[in-house]
Order: sequence, then structure tokens, then C-alpha cells
Amino acid sequence: MFGFAKQKTGSEAINEAIGEFEDIAARIESGVADNKGRIYDNKIAIVNLEADNVALETAASRGESVAAKLRSLVS
Repeated sequence: MFGFAKQKTGSEAINEAIGEFEDIAARIESGVADNKGRIYDNKIAIVNLEADNVALETAASRGESVAAKLRSLVS
């Protein structure tokens, strides 16, 4: 009437340990994939920001030029 737990065999212990390592490896691979995805997204964001900066610089240069010309007309 006592419920004694069955002791694991060597093969069961080995398979359990291997399963745990496979789970850890899968979690690491998932983390790597997440990081690579974020790197890709960041590169796209960088390209978009650089393009935005070019447009901003162009507008700022034009604004400076027009403002300088207007000031010279006034003086």
C-alpha cells in the first residue's frame, strides 16, 4: 500500500538529460533568431533614417540659402 517511486533506468536518465539540453539549445536558437530579426529591422530603420536625413539636409540648406538672400535684399 506504499507508493514507492520507480527509480529511473540509466537510459531514462540519459534521455531526460538529452531532452533538457535539446530544450536549452532550442531556446538559444530562438533567441538568436529574434536578435537577427531585430538586426534586420534596425538596418531597415537606419536606411530610412539616412534617407530622411538627406531630405532634411536638402530642405535646411535651401532654407538657409533663401533666408540669406532675403536678408541681403532687406539690408
